[in-house]
Amino acid sequence: MRCAALAARAARAAMAAALALCGSALSGPGNPPRRVELPEGARLRAEPDAGSRSLAILDSPQVLSVVEERDGWTRVLYQSFTGWVFQDGDAEGPAATTRRPQRSETRLARARSFLTTPHGVHPMGGFLLHTDVTDEATLAGLATVAAALPALYAARYGVDVPEPRTPDAVVLYRGPKPYARFADGDALLPTASSRGHAASGVAVLYVSPEGLDETRGVLAHELTHLLSRRALGPRLPAWIEEGLAEDFGMCRFPNGIPAMGSLRSRSEVRSERAAGGAALRTVRTQSGPLVSAAQLASAHRQGTLRSLSSLTSLPYDTLVSDSERATAYPQSALLVRYLLDGGFPDGAPRFREFLRGVAEGDSPSLEQLCSTLRVSPEALEEGFRGWLSKSY
Repeated sequence: MRCAALAARAARAAMAAALALCGSALSGPGNPPRRVELPEGARLRAEPDAGSRSLAILDSPQVLSVVEERDGWTRVLYQSFTGWVFQDGDAEGPAATTRRPQRSETRLARARSFLTTPHGVHPMGGFLLHTDVTDEATLAGLATVAAALPALYAARYGVDVPEPRTPDAVVLYRGPKPYARFADGDALLPTASSRGHAASGVAVLYVSPEGLDETRGVLAHELTHLLSRRALGPRLPAWIEEGLAEDFGMCRFPNGIPAMGSLRSRSEVRSERAAGGAALRTVRTQSGPLVSAAQLASAHRQGTLRSLSSLTSLPYDTLVSDSERATAYPQSALLVRYLLDGGFPDGAPRFREFLRGVAEGDSPSLEQLCSTLRVSPEALEEGFRGWLSKSY
């Protein structure tokens, strides 16, 4: 097993060295390797040919290293492979605007098209709200979250949040049906069963039938995605992207703002008929983030909890899929909380140091995280599991 791991590591190192040589040859002596900012939806192909096999479609804007250029095509390094993308002559190098993305007016217009009329546009903290919701209490409750979130984000993660070139937008529907129609035709949505989505400076969600706090949670989750894009850039691995978003999204909301480190729960009472009889009985069930945390702790005790090395290497489409989301989201968020909220010695300042490094271009890998935390991956795994089991 150790020999196989060493061989795999050597193969990855050899590939990285070969790609680094290609990049050095392209950039020339004394020049930094060139990078290019690609928009979400950019398609990477196996060859510099529009008819060649598609390797990937970017689900978010990315700043990637250039390996080679040929006849209007650019070969870039993406995750563990390279692919060709066609450039129309306006490709940017290391752009100063990487952390100030331009809002997609096309996506905003499409989301707005499913609002019922009349609808309005309202300032909501530093965001612009487009909605057909008329209930003043709901709008006021969500505005409180939006106004508080940027400062809470900056304080919790220790990073600056640049202002966008145009205000990020929120499209809020009265209920789930318009959102379902929007999601059905949105190429950026990895799953149609989501309750909200944020990309290209536009967050889209609906008023939850489960109550204001559930809508607050979804809004906080989606707005955190927009803030992360500004603060940390477009190259976050899925566990950080969703872990930070869910760190806010799973909170309770006393006084209308997220209580960081808290976990929301929801009670449901229903009547059902007892088996084999006519009598009705009352059944009370609990759900929500607090229950999810308890289920993860139970999975650890049963030996079925996903390892951190597996969690942190999950591709985005896998982590957010219907089969993985229910466990991967809370596990990612609880790892963030383990580091920030006292479970890990000196975890908060060191995790913030890691995030600041990511914002400046350092690797967002588990190896880099462990290096910044000054701990081995095995010790991080052991500590996280012990904290999870003790806490929940």
